[in-house]
Amino acid sequence: MLFIKNGHFAKKQSDNITMHDIRILHDLLKKQCPNLHARRLVSLMVATQSLLILAS
Repeated sequence: MLFIKNGHFAKKQSDNITMHDIRILHDLLKKQCPNLHARRLVSLMVATQSLLILAS
């Protein structure tokens, strides 16, 4: 189900919460693991987001 918000298509509220959770995880990992290379962090976040989308 899609909702129109500010002229853009938005996902269901549960999907938006998941995106917020992913953003929080990204920020925490970036702060807690400063030696983690930026590209590896991006790869980890893409994999995490993919798994969360498949699980929902």
